[in-house]
Order: sequence, then structure tokens, then C-alpha cells
Amino acid sequence: MNSFDPIALFAGGQQGIYLAPWDASTILGSDGVNPAAIDGAVSMALDMSGNNNHWSQTTSAYQSLLKVDGGGKRYLSFDGVDDFMSNSNLSLFSSVGGITVIALLRWRSSPTVTRAFFYASTPTIGATRFTVGGGRVANKHYSAARRLDADAAAALDSTSDISLQIESVTMAIDYSASSAKLRVNGIVSAESAAFLSAGVSDSTASNTIRIGRSSTTSSAVDIYGLLVAPRILPDADIINVENFLKAKAGI
Repeated sequence: MNSFDPIALFAGGQQGIYLAPWDASTILGSDGVNPAAIDGAVSMALDMSGNNNHWSQTTSAYQSLLKVDGGGKRYLSFDGVDDFMSNSNLSLFSSVGGITVIALLRWRSSPTVTRAFFYASTPTIGATRFTVGGGRVANKHYSAARRLDADAAAALDSTSDISLQIESVTMAIDYSASSAKLRVNGIVSAESAAFLSAGVSDSTASNTIRIGRSSTTSSAVDIYGLLVAPRILPDADIINVENFLKAKAGI
């Protein structure tokens, strides 16, 4: 039996964010105090990493809902109109050599324009200024990143179409090595050994870290679990997290 727990990745003061909707005590309702009811609005999703990097949304019109599927598994549902949650710890990515984002999610539609389940933009913080996003467009998963101070970028699309089912999606962006990797359902779907430099420029975007929305566009997506580490995780840890999240969702 695999006893792996993602919390172990944050031992010794390691930074990151760990979202676990299956733990009812971590998903707070509109009052920001009590656990959210099923089908109720969510104002805060507590960070399980121990770093207090909580996701929040205080504007009621933009709050996602806590849902439960036919198998009794809980998830956060974003409406694709204006729902999103933000993370206030922008210093989390102030000077990093890489970032790993692992999500278990389900898209409820196939957008013809880019939609993001995770988006971060820190154009004015630290030595490694960057934007990074993961989402879906034209029936394919995508991962995109820019290292703004180096005028370099990477963009990856999954090699095969995807269905509207629960899926594991991992993006690993190595800014130090200028490489990127996109995994879908445990398989490397696309990777790049080098960032591109042509046509890449600095950004005027506001500093922000979000789920359910990019800088301007919301996404119709259900998130069953999410782990963000401001570093490149070893493949063994990535696989363990992917399998752990799938087990929590009963797949």
C-alpha cells in the first residue's frame, strides 16, 4: 500500500500550495469561518502545505461552488463566467528556478479560445520574473511560460485531444534550464528542451496568482485537487502526487 502523502513535500519549510477539496474542514463558505455546504459558495480554500498560502475570493459574485460528484467526491466548480480564486503570497515565486503544477481536474466545455485553470504573473518581483499558465484550448491541454527578465518563453500543447473527463495534468517549467514538460494522465504529452526568445517582451500585467481564471478570462472547470511547488519536483514525486490525487477522486 502506498503511504505517500503530498504534505511530505513541504517538510523543512519547503514552500508551495496544496489544495484538498476532499477535506471538508479546508473549504470555507461565504462567511469565511464555517465549512462550505455542498452546492454552497466558497470564500476560502485553506492551504494544506502548512505555509498558509490560502486561496480566497471575498466577492460573492465571483465565488466558486463546492460540489460533489456521483461517486461522492468533492471538488471546486468554477462557472466559466466570472468565478476565480486568488492567492496573496506573490513572494512565493519571487526568485525561483522552476515551478511544478499538478492538478486533477475536469473541463466542462471545449473552449475555442484559451482558458486557464492556473495562472500566475509576477512581472515586477525578484530576479526571475515570469508568467505561467496551464489550461485548455481547442480540445488540448496547454502549458505556457515566460521568463521575462531573460526574454524567453515556452508554450506546449498536448499531442492528443482530450475528453470532458477527470484528468491529471502536470506542468513542470524549469527556468534554470529553459525547459518545459507537460504530462497528461501520467504520460509526457509534450516537452521542450529550450525556451524561445523571438518576440518575447516584458509584461505590464498585474501581479496575481489565480485558479479558475487567467488575467481576463474565466474557465468552466472543476478542480479536484491542486499542488503547486516553486521548484522542479523529481519525477518520482510527481508520479506519487498524480496517483494520490487520482485515488482521492476514486479513479
